[in-house]
Amino acid sequence: GIPIIVMKKNALSCTLLLFPVSLSQDLFHTVDTAHKVVPQLTRGGVRSMLHLLVKNGVLAGESVNGESRYYLTSTGKNELVAQFPALDASWDTYQGEWQCIVFQNAPKSDLQFRYLRTQVVKENALQLSRGVYCIPGCFSLELLSICRRLYAQSVTIFSAASWDLGFERSTVTQNYALADIATAYSGIGREIGSLLNKKHQEDNTTDQLKTAFSSVYARFRDVLLEDRGVVRHYYPSAVTARQLLQQLQEFFF
Repeated sequence: GIPIIVMKKNALSCTLLLFPVSLSQDLFHTVDTAHKVVPQLTRGGVRSMLHLLVKNGVLAGESVNGESRYYLTSTGKNELVAQFPALDASWDTYQGEWQCIVFQNAPKSDLQFRYLRTQVVKENALQLSRGVYCIPGCFSLELLSICRRLYAQSVTIFSAASWDLGFERSTVTQNYALADIATAYSGIGREIGSLLNKKHQEDNTTDQLKTAFSSVYARFRDVLLEDRGVVRHYYPSAVTARQLLQQLQEFFF
């Protein structure tokens, strides 16, 4: 599949809303539901976007009673987790494990580790000191594969169950702006709750309500891009990205 990072925000918004937070969900888009997510597009524009996502393997289309339905594929799901790490359910059971990489002898193919450093930084790894980076959980399979292929004699990678000395909490919370993300999620959660109450009280979803939901959803998507997935570990009472996404799905579907 294509890397989802090249998708425009409208396509990303539509795709994200189909992510299955629970196994019991059977989510799909029609042109109507997708149009609710991106009301700024024409219906023709929505159709073109959905067809492109099918062509790229992110969605799968099928026709039921003459209605086109669009489902998220396993490729699409994997691309979303790559783009939004916090969607990965494994963070629900995260116990504070880390993976570290130490740059040692740069190979001739990558003097001074310029290429590898770019890849490591792209994964939002923390730099502890020169040539030493670590990340909560583990590095992506793609990065580990690159290291095995090109840097087998040049780097050391190891895992650690915990930090035994040093200011882990302040290092992590500051570098990943966890307090800001937790605060943003809290505000977004309150707003979603208020809008859902209004929706349940009204017979029809008003244009004003749709606009308000589109706005809060766009904010959620932008904060989610910054979320590494460890907010809940350091702020146990914080609302999680997956909980907020499920509430947003309740409105749109």
